[in-house]
Amino acid sequence: MPSVLIADDHQPTRTQLRAILESRSIQVCGEAISGREAIDKARELNPDLILLDIYMPNVNGVAAAYEIRRVDPSIKIVFFTNCEIPKNSAAWRILGGDAFVSKSAGIVELLATVKCFLQDGSLPDFSSSR
Repeated sequence: MPSVLIADDHQPTRTQLRAILESRSIQVCGEAISGREAIDKARELNPDLILLDIYMPNVNGVAAAYEIRRVDPSIKIVFFTNCEIPKNSAAWRILGGDAFVSKSAGIVELLATVKCFLQDGSLPDFSSSR
């Protein structure tokens, strides 16, 4: 079963994401509270996908994404953060992610992104809904 690692320094966000993902039969293999811990847990748990906040202590999400790519380039990285980057921007790829979902976009968009990546490694098409 594909697994997800949640990396966010805000405990209520991690708790809520875990509950939502698990309620939809998506396995959460672990949580990380910093970029450094996300790197370590990526090595240890070998998740299929990481939900990665950009603004975290110790090592930020961008630096963590670069290191995770070096460790295992097959892990999908979805930046889930308060930072606003347009969907059609290539900025999230430059930052080391496979996708970007703003926390203000809501859980529906995040779930669609996670499900698409876990099912076939693709991004959902949100262009028709906007």
